[in-house]
Amino acid sequence: FTAALLRIRGEIELANGAGDRAAEASFREAIAFARRQNARSWELQATTSLAKLLRSQGRFEEARAELREINDWFIAADVA
Repeated sequence: FTAALLRIRGEIELANGAGDRAAEASFREAIAFARRQNARSWELQATTSLAKLLRSQGRFEEARAELREINDWFIAADVA
């Protein structure tokens, strides 16, 4: 559950005004942890939270790139 808790920490940091940097760091940590654990659904949730944050900052291409990687995995898994 560590990846999920890290993502939630990022959401709380955003809600409490701790800053975008703190939230982004938590989301990226959640993604990295989920990848190490092969927890794709938690990786997707954390990546979606990160992409929303990046989008709100006007970092549209970076948000798309982050989502593309995990989305491609789910598409490949569905085809296999």
